[in-house]
Amino acid sequence: MDRTATGPALLEQLPPPLPAQQIIALNQPRADLHTTRSHAGNGWTLELPPGVFRPTRGGQA
Repeated sequence: MDRTATGPALLEQLPPPLPAQQIIALNQPRADLHTTRSHAGNGWTLELPPGVFRPTRGGQA
């Protein structure tokens, strides 16, 4: 990966988009979407207000 790339050269490095079925599967709201929740990852702990989707890593919620 060329970290100095810009414009079209940067766009060419992006991975292809996920298939629609996978995007839909990853974005299904959970039953607890309407409550305040905690999320911890990468050394951070976040409080997620109601209605905010929890971050995922590699499709794992």
